Amino acid sequence: MRNVMKRAWEMAKEGAKKFGGKAIEYIAESLKLAWKEVKNAVNELPKLIGSEKQIKWAEDIREKFIKNVEKMKGLLERDPGFFGFFDVTKEEYFNYINELMKEESASKWIDIRFLDSIEYAEQMKMKEE
Repeated sequence: MRNVMKRAWEMAKEGAKKFGGKAIEYIAESLKLAWKEVKNAVNELPKLIGSEKQIKWAEDIREKFIKNVEKMKGLLERDPGFFGFFDVTKEEYFNYINELMKEESASKWIDIRFLDSIEYAEQMKMKEE
């Protein structure tokens, strides 16, 4: 989340420098663009490794998981205090999710098939403690 805001401010400052005005005047559009960059990065998912059957199953699991992450982002946009109900912070949540999106092992995705994104992040945090 912090990286998205940082990137949005960078773009807003570039817009102000290029077109005039103040960076704050460009922040709304810059945030949209920064989130779009994040979403595009998620779309560049690694190819899964495993048997043909595992890969197909894991791709379906990963697709549902990503939809859950998008839902969480929407809830967070509507209610910034949303993560106060969980054992992970927003930053921890997005760090765990970003790392998971790099996962190439189909079996790893199959292993977490019963978890939503919050449960996954909470489990990862417990493993670190």
